[in-house]
Amino acid sequence: MTYRKFPPALTRDQLREIQAARRGDPDVRRLLEEIARLRKHLRQAEYVYRVWIVERKAGALSCAETHLAELRQEPCVMEAKADHEAHKLLTGPARKPQEMP
Repeated sequence: MTYRKFPPALTRDQLREIQAARRGDPDVRRLLEEIARLRKHLRQAEYVYRVWIVERKAGALSCAETHLAELRQEPCVMEAKADHEAHKLLTGPARKPQEMP
């Protein structure tokens, strides 16, 4: 049995069904808007991968840099960076493994 941290991803049609069933609920509307925004990032990431790695088109690096700049402004990315920095402050600088004599 395969362990999954999350259930299978929802399709666009499934999200529309949820929207139709919960029309008028502002919390559900806000969550669906956030899902739509994050789905846009996934489509952009797939596009960047395709034009840079698969098709090797000119200008792909610029496209990748633009997308990366957008991702760096995402709350979850900024939170993860802050968590990482806080962890480094608490644990001190990374140490090199000591060599055996």
